[in-house]
Amino acid sequence: MNKTPADKLTELTGAYFCNAICCSGYRAGQNPRENIYPSCEQIKEDLAILRKHWGLCYEDRSPKPVMRHFD
Repeated sequence: MNKTPADKLTELTGAYFCNAICCSGYRAGQNPRENIYPSCEQIKEDLAILRKHWGLCYEDRSPKPVMRHFD
């Protein structure tokens, strides 16, 4: 089995590396500095869009849920 660069880094450092996504849930006119945040409905909508390509799961090495890409 071929090791990925992330696998090699894990072996060398003991740290766990994986693919990740980052997004901003703020829409036009929303700004945390002005205390204008997305609603719960807007956040749910964003997560539903992301979930089409990424699934929520628990990693063995993480106590918190993480999004995982499904090929």
